[in-house]
Amino acid sequence: MAETSWYYYDWQMDGDPAEFAVDTRFFDKAPYENRPVLLHMRCEMKDGTELNNRGRRHIGRLEKKCESDLKALYAGYIEDAYRRVMFFYTDKASRIEALDDMADRERYLYCSAGASDDPEWNTYLNLLYPDAAKYYTETNRKNAQLYRKNGELSDESRVLCFGFTPDCGG
Repeated sequence: MAETSWYYYDWQMDGDPAEFAVDTRFFDKAPYENRPVLLHMRCEMKDGTELNNRGRRHIGRLEKKCESDLKALYAGYIEDAYRRVMFFYTDKASRIEALDDMADRERYLYCSAGASDDPEWNTYLNLLYPDAAKYYTETNRKNAQLYRKNGELSDESRVLCFGFTPDCGG
């Protein structure tokens, strides 16, 4: 499954701003019966500072390694200023051992791993995948940015709305 269709959006996680990323190609078929186990890996800088570009490059390599070595579906991630938590669905809970090994071998980042049964794909469907309110909020935000970029919307712009009812007399 090399083809992906990622959707990125900004939302709050534990009261802090976070970027959510989800591979939407799984949505129509979720849950996958042959992938009932959720593995997750949390990575952050060893010195406790904000994630930097080098840290993100390390995480990118880990993502690819996890997906291939664990024979897992990479469902998405949540990233705030200090950490990224990646979520994978796989066939066996025993694959946590390989994920723990990867976390232990990481030298630049502090990483920890976990596993849980999630046969209904609740993490994917209810946490990573945006609900209607999140989706439309993010779509509106992106459209407003596009309008501003194209000069079609400024801070001074006002939208006038008029409503007519039968008893207006007009």
